[in-house]
Amino acid sequence: MLNYPIKVQNSIPNILIYTVKKPLQNGSFRYYSKMFNLKSGKVLACMNSEKELVERENATSYSLYVDVLKCIRKRQGFGTKMMKFAENLSRRLGCNGNIHLIASSELSPREVPHIFYRKYGMNSGNYEYDRKMDKFIRKNKKATIKDFPSRVMYYPPIKYNSPVESVEIEESSNLWQSIIKFFKI
Repeated sequence: MLNYPIKVQNSIPNILIYTVKKPLQNGSFRYYSKMFNLKSGKVLACMNSEKELVERENATSYSLYVDVLKCIRKRQGFGTKMMKFAENLSRRLGCNGNIHLIASSELSPREVPHIFYRKYGMNSGNYEYDRKMDKFIRKNKKATIKDFPSRVMYYPPIKYNSPVESVEIEESSNLWQSIIKFFKI
């Protein structure tokens, strides 16, 4: 006889992400991933991706290119879960968690995906463009295709010097040049 209560565990998750790997003619592979609700059997999101060599911060490295990311409903957390899955898939494929994609407004011109990707932590590599996205996020403003055309975005974000940083560097280098000239006389 048991002297303690039996613990019932829900070991079956509500959501399952399944990936199929298909070879391409160039020798690489394309990954087709779907997120299912196990209770209803419905597809919640899908993603197509492949491993690519890309130029990131003046170096060539592997990155997972997310070609398609679609969710049946927005603001339910499905997109975030698929992006986390893409990050893990990127690590498994030897891409060190690097992801890149084209944030495009073609599927929903009234509500662009750029803001979602920016909130996830991606950037475009362009300081002004990223600051504009940040401004939309702060003001909780809806962005349209007129605000943000299609743009390549990267995760982890690409490092860039902001205009303020570059001005400070220029001013400090002029200061050093002045000091050097002073002591040469």
